[in-house]
This record gives sequence, C-alpha cells and structure tokens, in this order.
Amino acid sequence: MTMTTTLDSCTRLSSQFVLLVMLLSVPTFGPKTAHAQGQTDDEIRQLLIEQSIKAYSGSCACPYSRASDGSLCGSRSAWSRPGGAEPLCYEADVTDEMVTNYRIGQSQVVAYDRDDWLPSWSDSNGDCINTRHEVLIIESQIPVTMSSDGCFVSSGQWYDPATDQTFNNPSDVDIDHHVPLAEAHASGGYAWSNEFKQLFANDMVLREALVAMDDSTNSSKGARDPAQWLPPNQDYHCEYVRDWVEVKSAYGLTYDAAEQAAIEAVLGTVIDKGARTYIQAESTLVGETSAYFGMGLRREDLCGYAESGIVDESTELSFSILPREQDLDGIVDVILVLAAGSELYSINSQLQLVPFDGDIVNLAAYIESTTIRESVVFELLDSVFSSPLNIDIYIAYITTEGELVYSPTPFNIAIE
Repeated sequence: MTMTTTLDSCTRLSSQFVLLVMLLSVPTFGPKTAHAQGQTDDEIRQLLIEQSIKAYSGSCACPYSRASDGSLCGSRSAWSRPGGAEPLCYEADVTDEMVTNYRIGQSQVVAYDRDDWLPSWSDSNGDCINTRHEVLIIESQIPVTMSSDGCFVSSGQWYDPATDQTFNNPSDVDIDHHVPLAEAHASGGYAWSNEFKQLFANDMVLREALVAMDDSTNSSKGARDPAQWLPPNQDYHCEYVRDWVEVKSAYGLTYDAAEQAAIEAVLGTVIDKGARTYIQAESTLVGETSAYFGMGLRREDLCGYAESGIVDESTELSFSILPREQDLDGIVDVILVLAAGSELYSINSQLQLVPFDGDIVNLAAYIESTTIRESVVFELLDSVFSSPLNIDIYIAYITTEGELVYSPTPFNIAIE
C-alpha cells in the first residue's frame, strides 16, 4: 500500500529543509537568459566611454588615457575638462538613462519596417495552418470548426480578458502581439536579424506572446506600451502587465522610464518582480536543453511576485513550463518533487505527498497525460499558512518515450 501525506502537513516533516540533488549530479544554471542578439548594457556603457574619450581628443579627459600626442595622462587631478563638461571614464559614470537613450537613438537609426517582422503569418510545421489559426485553435474554449481544406478556423469560442467578452466568429478576433512589434523594435529588437524578428512575431512557445483579442480593442492598443494604454477591463490590468514583463524578460527587451513607472504602479513592486524566476532544464538523455521551468510566488497585497510569503496572509504559488520545440503537441506527465529534510516526495494531483525512492517509474504525476501546445502555467496552491515554512520543489515532465526533462536545482518556497 502506498503511503501518502497531505501537502499542508509538510511543515511537520522537519523544522529545517535543505537543498538536495534530484537524481543526478548536475551543474547549476542561472535564471532564464535573453534571446536577444543585440548589445548588452555593459557593451553600450563601454562604447559610450570610448566615444566620450574620443570627443576629448587632444586633452587628458580621463586618468591614464592617451592625449593626442600619444603621451599617457596622469591621475584624476591632471584632467582637462573642456567647457567644464564631465567626461565618461568608468562604467559607473554611464547612467541607466544614458543607456536607454542610446538604445532609443539606435532604434531610430534602424527604421521600423513591419515586413521585417511579419511579412505574413508563418506556417513553421508546413501543415497549412499558419500561426494565426494555430493560436485560434489553442485558445478556443470549445473544439473549433475548420474550413473544408483544414487550413483555416471557421468557428470556435474565444474569451478576451482585455474586454471580458466572448466571441464565436474568428473574424471578430485579432491575434495580438502582447508586446507590439514596433515596441519590440524600439526596445532592442532593432538589432535582431530579420529571421529572429520573425521568430518573435510567430512565437508559438511562450503563451504570453500571442493572444486572441477583440479586433477593435487591438486596433485601439496599436503599438502603445502600458504607460499609454491598458485594457478596458481593469480586472485584467495586473495579469496584463505581468505578461508584458514576461515577454520582455524572455527576449531581453528594455523599458523606457514612463513605461517602467506605469508597470511598477500596477505591480506594486519593482519591475523585475513582474516575471517568474526561471531555471534552465536538463534531460536524462541529452543534458542541457532549451526548456525552462518558472516559479512565481504572490502575496495578497501585491500584483507582482515576491521573494517569500507571509504567515497568516494568502500566498499564491504557480509554476510554468517553457517546453522544447520538439515537445510541442506531445503528451507528457508533469512532475513536482518536494524535498523535505533527507526525504523526497512527489506531489500527486490530490496534493498528496508520495514518498519517492529515486526510481523515475515510481514518480506520481501532478498532471497526467497532458498535451503541450505552448508554454504551460498552472497554480499549485492559493492558501494561508499559519506557521513559517521553507521547502524546495523540483519540477519536471516525462515524455511518452520516458525522457525526463527536469530542473537541476530546486525552487525555494519560503513563508516567513
């Protein structure tokens, strides 16, 4: 007989929880990295320093730089500041605003051309169903009806959280780029290749990237950021700005000052807390993979995510899976493993803790036999804890071929 323990009783398992290695000895990876192929902030800072020194040609603008005659300048006291202007000599001299202004200037040098991003919706798998209709199929709340050739969606049912309305005719629905293409261009995407721009425009993995929206509302939004436009449904503002940050974080896109201030006003915290924390996944077959797992902990007083929950206050804990492209449309079991003291437990669909002996075949599934059509987001709990808690949770999925794709390090959940 299998012994189980309820999740709520995990606080009684041990007063101190420790980090464990899940199945194999594997290296630690940092948070999800940006896909962007443009210049980093540090590279821009160095470029601005070099440009500043060149602007002071003939003078000792910075300590130990070279004057026009080739002589080496001395210490800071030997500087010559033409017109009293301040030169840029160190990375600390280059403010974030200077970096942002440089990016804005560069985005204006490289003119935005929508055809570079979306000459037409793509059909990446060659099944005659393009990205627009793939999204309509995924987001329909009922099975869709297809055209006679099987290439286009004729009817379905789509809920638009931006307007809190439901639509049945696909002609009433646009596929909204949550971060508009022109905004992505101005936020750093101008530096991408056309191929990468089109991958962004047709992103079928990141669920927040493309969403069905009322066509007139999408036209009203245009290319505006959250400082200029928020959805008419105020109850959706929190999720809207979090999804905005998720997309920009995934692609390494930047924010202007007004945009950041507007987002933080809704989040109730700093902009970095608008996205989940991510860990790059590994596989029992190939090692490092392109998949990522994410975790977000929210308190009742915040729209954004928090480092920890608070005793006697509501805590919402959610996870996300950004699968490998090869796993899209595949059937998987989603696995959660809790580390408590020296013990490992898999969490089943009833939130029971099932002792795990290290054999993959004995892992209880939290979500069984689910088809991954895009990234998956699910809520583990929304509860009030009456005492402090500190646990570690690993997340994984198992393919029908038996391959385990897993987080090599755990997510730490703390209630203080």
